[in-house]
Amino acid sequence: MQIKPWLLASRPKTLPAAMAPVFVGTALAYDAGGFDWIPALICLAFALLIQVATNFANDYFDFKKGADTVERIGPTRAVAAGLIKPETMKRMTAITFAIAFVIGLCLIPYGGWWLLAVGVASVLCGYAYTAGPYPLAYVGARGCICNGFLWGCSRFLYLLCSNGLHRFGGLARIDRDRWVEHESTGD
Repeated sequence: MQIKPWLLASRPKTLPAAMAPVFVGTALAYDAGGFDWIPALICLAFALLIQVATNFANDYFDFKKGADTVERIGPTRAVAAGLIKPETMKRMTAITFAIAFVIGLCLIPYGGWWLLAVGVASVLCGYAYTAGPYPLAYVGARGCICNGFLWGCSRFLYLLCSNGLHRFGGLARIDRDRWVEHESTGD
């Protein structure tokens, strides 16, 4: 198995969006005198894996729906470009979500059982972004859900912390604008 297509499919440029809220939360915990490396690292691993699994799911489901083709505008998509077989991507998506979920379970002793709901919601939203009968990315809920729930945390942290975090909340808008431009050309 070649690693380069998987690195491409993981979309490294999106990973800071998963890391920023964890770093800010860790800094706030430190400031409040409650810092602990173990839950901080578990949370970081969970956030990164959920982001990567969501990217894998998007790569697979956009290909299956015909939204991503070789002619797409923007970064290369691994399945559409033939770098990764669709069934392999589907399997790795499920495996990556499962690993993220199991890692997330390790946070329960630190934060309580309510974090189980956060893990389930994270996996469901990761799949629902481009999968299912009403994918969020295609039904007009994309901006509402992503900005309001998935990336809303970074907007809140922006108000609390610094102007630099706001750019991570803007990822959804950049992605949406590129998608709208792509769709309006009929490609």
